[in-house]
Amino acid sequence: MTETIKVSESLELHAVAESHVTPLYQLICKNKTWLQQSLNWPQFVQSEEDTRKTVQGNVMLHQRGYAKMFMIFKEDETYRRYLV
Repeated sequence: MTETIKVSESLELHAVAESHVTPLYQLICKNKTWLQQSLNWPQFVQSEEDTRKTVQGNVMLHQRGYAKMFMIFKEDETYRRYLV
């Protein structure tokens, strides 16, 4: 089971997981220009596979307790959860 931290009624942190790859990649693509204003790494994300490799590495680090990576999920008024 994925580690989850409830922040508020509508906000949760979920430990990074393989199931986050596609929505995370889509968010990076959608916001790449904005992200690159302050971060260097978005320019190196060229495919969903790049995101998958990063997530897999972070899952391993998280499971071993070396680093923690969480995805932020917000619940909307229809109780749908989505990555923000």
